[in-house]
Amino acid sequence: MIDLPTAALRTELVVLETLDVDDISDLLADPPRRHEDWHSSFPRQDDRDGVGMVREVSGWTSRGIRERAGGLVVGTIGFFGPPERSGDGVPEAEVGYGLVEEARRRGLMSAALPALLALTDAAGVRVRAHTEPDNAASLALLRRVGFADHGPDPDDEDQPLLVRPVS
Repeated sequence: MIDLPTAALRTELVVLETLDVDDISDLLADPPRRHEDWHSSFPRQDDRDGVGMVREVSGWTSRGIRERAGGLVVGTIGFFGPPERSGDGVPEAEVGYGLVEEARRRGLMSAALPALLALTDAAGVRVRAHTEPDNAASLALLRRVGFADHGPDPDDEDQPLLVRPVS
């Protein structure tokens, strides 16, 4: 299996921290066991859904998005599992991400996603993503960082599938 580092990734705006077993357990508890450094609106259901796919903590699992300005975790970003060989033999993984409403439109995800993609480029992994067709901000971000439309998602024809080749 291709490994990704689990060390924190730092940008000017955010720090991406790999969630450990305790963080994941707290996120998945019903109700979630809150941390004092979590934004009051975190976790969102999407964060919990993404973390729920974690089988083993690695560089391919979820990372908390910590805003550097306020120090709070405001979302998650990560993969739905390690890469698998696609039909053309290239390893490919799917990325997912999200922020609490109050943290949007401030450039945080524009900082977070390229930082994570630098790791997949170094590992030689192609990345795919899908989003709601009416999520203009997410579609614009994906296209800005090199994703291209690849038709409808085979698992959900109502959602576009975007793919980013290894840079």
